[in-house]
Amino acid sequence: MKLPFFDVKHSKMERRFKEELKIQINKALEQRERLERLPMSLLSFQDKTILVWLNQTRIF
Repeated sequence: MKLPFFDVKHSKMERRFKEELKIQINKALEQRERLERLPMSLLSFQDKTILVWLNQTRIF
């Protein structure tokens, strides 16, 4: 026998979990797109490689 309040609480938790999962997936997809984009410029400075995108810079 299931209690009605348990079903309601469980469905709210499940809905919240699914929403949070969608948010995390979207963030991961956005990050992947940013990383796959080619840099606007590539610079070398003292054995370091500097990659410059529109919204970020990475030094390797």
